[in-house]
Amino acid sequence: MDQLNIMRAEVAREHGITLYAQYNEQRAAHFLKLDLSTVRRNRRAGRVPYVQYGNGGVRFLGVMLCDYILFGADAVRLWGGETPDEGQAADAAE
Repeated sequence: MDQLNIMRAEVAREHGITLYAQYNEQRAAHFLKLDLSTVRRNRRAGRVPYVQYGNGGVRFLGVMLCDYILFGADAVRLWGGETPDEGQAADAAE
């Protein structure tokens, strides 16, 4: 786990991300170098970790953004989720 934290810290430093700050979708899109609509689509599809915030709002912790930069859609596994492909495979097996 120490290696993961080292990698997160390095990515955060390179991208100007504060690991435990909360960011809205627009700032997340900026850090991820993606269009805002792409971030929203990926979040709704379960491809990017996020925190539910208030009345339907969402926030991204800096550490979540770093995980997405490092691991792409697999980052959701670090946060207790499953990648969309895993969810579809489980549904097909039932």
